[in-house]
Order: sequence, then structure tokens, then C-alpha cells
Amino acid sequence: MSDFKRLNGLMIGFVIKGEAHIYDEHNMTQCNSGDIFIINHRDLYRFQLQQDGIICYIQFQMKYLADKFDDVH
Repeated sequence: MSDFKRLNGLMIGFVIKGEAHIYDEHNMTQCNSGDIFIINHRDLYRFQLQQDGIICYIQFQMKYLADKFDDVH
């Protein structure tokens, strides 16, 4: 992915193999195999996988979270 996207919910990811760079609005985090990352609601983000990088992530939509938690806005 090369363009920034805005998340509408919560994303929890896991680097399965290799290396991934996770960019938010102001920072870049280098994640290696075995690392877990979280992207919060309304954050701008993008991924940059290195040559052999593989990630897996679960994205919870805001509508789903709002039904489960009283204090989600």
C-alpha cells in the first residue's frame, strides 16, 4: 500500500514473516516477524512491506465496536 488511508475502527496486526514499515501521520514504526501492531480509530496509516514481508490483520469497524462498548464515539 502506498497511499495513506484513514481507519474507521480499530486494526490489530501481526507480522508473520519479514519486515514491515507502518506509517502513521507523524511516525514510522519498523515491525519485524513476530511483532504486533495496533492502528487506532481515525488514524491515517499506510503499510510498506519489505521484499518478503507478510502481515495479517483484523479490522473492527466502528459500528461493531459501538455496539459492544458504551463509551465508543
